[in-house]
Amino acid sequence: MNTIRNKLITVLVGAILCTTMVVVYYSIQSMENILNKELERSYSSQLKTILLSLEKKHSHLKRSGLEGLYKEGYKASQIKSIKEQYYNKSSKIFPIIIDRQGKLLLSPFKTTSLPIDIIGKGTTSFVVNEQEWWLVHKSFTPWGWTIGHTILTKDKNSGFYEFTKALIIVFCIVSLFFIFIFAAIISRLLFPIEELSKKVTDIPDGEFDLDIRIYNPNDEVGALAIAFKQMLEKMSQYITEKIDQEKKLNLRLEEKVKERTIQLESLNNELSMAVTNKRSLLRVLAHDLANPLSIINLSTRKIKKMVHEDAVIDIVNKVIKAETTLSTITKSIIKMESIKSGKIHLILEEVSLEEIINQAKFIFEEQLKEKNIILECDIGILEKSFIIAEKNSFSNQVMNNLLSNAIKFSNCGSVIKIIAKIENSEVCISIIDEGVGMPEELLKKVFEDNAETSRQGTTGEIGTGFGMPLVKSYIDHYGARIIINSKEQRKNSKDHGTTVELYFKLD
Repeated sequence: MNTIRNKLITVLVGAILCTTMVVVYYSIQSMENILNKELERSYSSQLKTILLSLEKKHSHLKRSGLEGLYKEGYKASQIKSIKEQYYNKSSKIFPIIIDRQGKLLLSPFKTTSLPIDIIGKGTTSFVVNEQEWWLVHKSFTPWGWTIGHTILTKDKNSGFYEFTKALIIVFCIVSLFFIFIFAAIISRLLFPIEELSKKVTDIPDGEFDLDIRIYNPNDEVGALAIAFKQMLEKMSQYITEKIDQEKKLNLRLEEKVKERTIQLESLNNELSMAVTNKRSLLRVLAHDLANPLSIINLSTRKIKKMVHEDAVIDIVNKVIKAETTLSTITKSIIKMESIKSGKIHLILEEVSLEEIINQAKFIFEEQLKEKNIILECDIGILEKSFIIAEKNSFSNQVMNNLLSNAIKFSNCGSVIKIIAKIENSEVCISIIDEGVGMPEELLKKVFEDNAETSRQGTTGEIGTGFGMPLVKSYIDHYGARIIINSKEQRKNSKDHGTTVELYFKLD
């Protein structure tokens, strides 16, 4: 509100000052014209007196018939008389007489002529000796004279300047008076609004019980104050009701949160116990199954050596195959649980790519021959390079699992590629097959150890479903990453297969 008042007062002051300046300016202009005319009339009156005197003298000479004899002498005596009468120390107005040739017969100047031509009746200004003079002049035709009164311009204007100064002072006093009066009126009019504005600033702090004074209920400001007071009362009532409702709601929410917290704590305890029981059960089963499986393996191999009947040997081979699968599952479970529980601490080291790939080719040589699959390896400039991993787990678990899956799900007579290259400051090892691929649903949960992901290979090979979760656990421990892309053969008859990419940071 102070801003509004200050703006109004500023506008008012500006308007009054502008008006004052305009009035003073035009008053000065008008007064200057009036003074000039008054001075001209005054000086013309004095000139008229001199001219009448000269007219009388001229008429007297003309009547006496002595004009020709005494004219020049009489002119000189008249000039002398005028000089004695008007030229004194206190005088600021000086008569001037100029003859037909422009020669100065009488003047306050030391020059013999004026810098301008003076003809007839009128007023003019001129400069002599670097001083500006103002002249009122008329013609005296009988003698061919131009007679005038001259005064310094600064002396002529001195009275005008004094008047101007007084006029400005008067207008300034009047302007200040009106500014004070109007400022007081504006403050008086805006005071109720200003007080109302101050009260409004207390509302954000929660102050609704405000004492608002109503100066005049019949004017617009009073009506506004009454309406504002009524609005505050309604707002206070509404907010009080809302606060009470919010308190009740908060109490209900707190009760619900406490109840839900108790339920969550109970569920969390049950879940923790279930996880603990699951791990304990897995460890017990894995360890308890390990010894019987070893006995079955040894026994079946002895039986195979002892008997020579093809039917019995076939049954024994099936038992050995089943035992091998169970042993693989058991070992995978033990390793996964050991990694998750932190019992296995992997020591990372530099691992030769060339050595790992050659070892994988050797291990799977027979399986590749059985399915007539060609294994192509291209490691290029990385032939002598190293990656950071744990050698035994990377060779026996990661590479063997990935290459085993590629062979298992590849069609007979197809090609599997192992490619190593550098991509964005990382070593990328790709295992690419042209097999049946994976469905999208299976691809999404291939790394989950509790998901059903096992399936048969292209020639009936049996999978456990634990291989890829185990690979992911090792890759995470290496600080590397794995990406799988796959296209199903049943959806893409020409372009199908799976690509597994392993990314290691450069050594």
